[in-house]
Amino acid sequence: MRIGLLIFLCFATLAARAQEQKADPTIFRDCADCPEMKIVPAGTFVMGAPESLVNEVKWSTDIERQRLTWETPQVKVSIAQPFAIGVFEVTRDQFEAFMKASKREIKPGCVLWMGDWIRSPDQTWSKNDLGQTGDHPVVCIDWVDAQAYADWLTLKTGRTYYLPSNAQWEYAYRAGTTTAYFWGEDPEGICAYGNVADATLSKKHAGRPSFSCDDKFKYTAPVGMKKPNPWGLYDMTGNVWEWIADCWTTDNKGQAPDGAAIQKGDCTHAPLRGGAYGTGPKFTRSSSRGGPDQRTDARQGWIGFRLAAIADKKK
Repeated sequence: MRIGLLIFLCFATLAARAQEQKADPTIFRDCADCPEMKIVPAGTFVMGAPESLVNEVKWSTDIERQRLTWETPQVKVSIAQPFAIGVFEVTRDQFEAFMKASKREIKPGCVLWMGDWIRSPDQTWSKNDLGQTGDHPVVCIDWVDAQAYADWLTLKTGRTYYLPSNAQWEYAYRAGTTTAYFWGEDPEGICAYGNVADATLSKKHAGRPSFSCDDKFKYTAPVGMKKPNPWGLYDMTGNVWEWIADCWTTDNKGQAPDGAAIQKGDCTHAPLRGGAYGTGPKFTRSSSRGGPDQRTDARQGWIGFRLAAIADKKK
C-alpha cells in the first residue's frame, strides 16, 4: 500500500512540476533525454564560512559553528553573467542515453555505503544494491565520466555544458540567502528539502550522526521528490554528493573573484558539494564541501553530479 502511494505521489509531483515549468522561461531542455536546466541570475555573494567560527565541535551544538578549514576564508564572488545549472542531479536514464550513444565503457567496480563500506568488483552505475531505478541520480561514476557526459551533451546540442565550479555551485545553493541553510538556520528543516541521514536511516544503521526528522528514504531517492531551493533547484542538499570542476585546495584563498573553477592545486582530487543520503548535520550547510580524500578516479555509490551550461546557446 505504501509503495503504491509513493508511486502515485511521485507521478502527481512530476505532473504538477511539468505544468509550472511550461510557464517558466528560465527553464530549458535541449533534447528529450537532456537534463532540465535553470538559468540563474548574475549577482554577488559571500562564499565560505567565517574564520571566527570554531573548528571541531560536537554534533549536538550550533551547526554553523562546525566549519572546517577548507570552508575559509570568506571570499566575495561576483558572477558577472547568468548561467544555467541542472534543476536536478543527472539521472540514471539520462546517463544511460549517453552510454548507449557514445558506446563508452565503464569497468565494473564501485564502493557502496550501506551502513558499512562495501567494495564490490560487480557494482556498476547501472546495476547496484541501492535499489535504484531510472529516475534516481546516477552513481558509481568518477569525475572523468561526468566530464565525458558534459562533453557529449555539448557536441549533441551545440550548447556548452560543464561541471559547475565550486563557487557557482555554492551561489546556486544559497540562491540569494546568507543563512546556514538556504531555508534558514534550523538544521531540522532539511527533510523537507533533501534526502539525508535521518530517522529512516538510523533505524537501519544505528549510531550514525543523523537528523531527527524523517525523509522516508534509506539510500538514494528519485530526483525532485523534495521541495526545491528558492531558485527552483532540487536536491541541492542530500541524495548524492556532486562532482565539482575545481581542483582540490585546502582553503578558499585561491578562489577567483569571478567564480571561475580553480585549476591549480591537487588536481588528482576534487571537491564534492551537497551531501548525500548518509550525510549528517556537519556537511549539509551552505558553505560545506567534501574532502580532502576524494580522488577524481573514485567510483562510489554516494557520488553523482549535476551540470552547468552557458545560458545563451549562441555564444
